[in-house]
This record gives sequence, structure tokens and C-alpha cells, in this order.
Amino acid sequence: MNVVKREETFAHWYRRAVHSFGATFLIYYLLPDVDWISITKTTVVISLIIIFVIIETMRIRKLIVNHCIFGLRSYEENRFGSYLYFGIGVAVLLIVFPQQIAIPSILCAAFADPFIGEMHIRVGNIFMYLSGFLLCFFFFYIVWYAAPFPFQITAPVIGAIGAVVGEIGLVEKIRMKKEIAM
Repeated sequence: MNVVKREETFAHWYRRAVHSFGATFLIYYLLPDVDWISITKTTVVISLIIIFVIIETMRIRKLIVNHCIFGLRSYEENRFGSYLYFGIGVAVLLIVFPQQIAIPSILCAAFADPFIGEMHIRVGNIFMYLSGFLLCFFFFYIVWYAAPFPFQITAPVIGAIGAVVGEIGLVEKIRMKKEIAM
């Protein structure tokens, strides 16, 4: 029993670390937007998503054994893993949206999402959502601080509200799954 608990804890923190690793996708913006480099950046992002969709499809069809991919949750056994959705979201942000939206959104997904998940385990909902809002507000504010006055505050507030509202839905889904499992 103790071994299982330790294993679950390791898998839990492994998933949190992988989430945080998502911030490394911001390296995309360190490469200049000139002809062939811009095309290469977009091609690499799209190619990675296609590769992971193929891998996930093979995994779901049992052509790849699930236990070969560490960190999957039990409910992801017969559906796409959450990392694929994360990757698709990051790809859309990098390719479609301007940096002012993409950078804080990726930071929120990489750091605020696991932070809110940990707060959900340790404290009540009000403090969890308030602290999550403040963290998301910070990520948006560091990008928007030089904007003209109304946008300097309104953009981070709107971004933080959007991030936290998205988390509310996820927290409720997790809570319902735990209740069903009991």
C-alpha cells in the first residue's frame, strides 16, 4: 500500500513538472520572424502536433502499450492524453495569436493550472480561485504593463478571469469523477 502511495505521488509530481515544462515552448519567440526561420517554426509546431496525434491514436488503438507512456491518468487510457490537448492549445496560441495573448496564456497553462490544482487539494475554493486569479493576473500584467492605461489593467483582468473560469470547469469535472469513483 505504501509503495502504491509513493508511486501515485511520484506520478502526480511528474505530471506537475511536465505541465511546468510547457513554458519552454516560449523559446519559439526567441527565434526571429524572418523568411525561412518563420516557416520552419510553424512547420515544426504543426509537425509535432501531427506526430503526437499519430502516437496517441496508435496508443488508443492498442498499437502502443499504455504503460509505456508514464504519467497517464487512468481515465486517459482510452482517450487522448491531456498533454495532447495542451500541445494543441499551445500550437494554436503560437501560430494564431499575437505574443501579448500567447505568452501569458502559455504561462497560465504551465504554472497557474498546476498551482490551482495544488491549491484545490490544500485550501478552500475561494482562496484557490483568488490566488489563481492573482497569479494569472501577474502573468498577463508583466506582458501588458507598458500598454496604455485602460488596457494595462483591463487586459490582465480579462485574461485572468478567463483562465480561472476555465479552471472552475476543470475542478468541477475532477470533483465529479472522484465522487463517481467513490
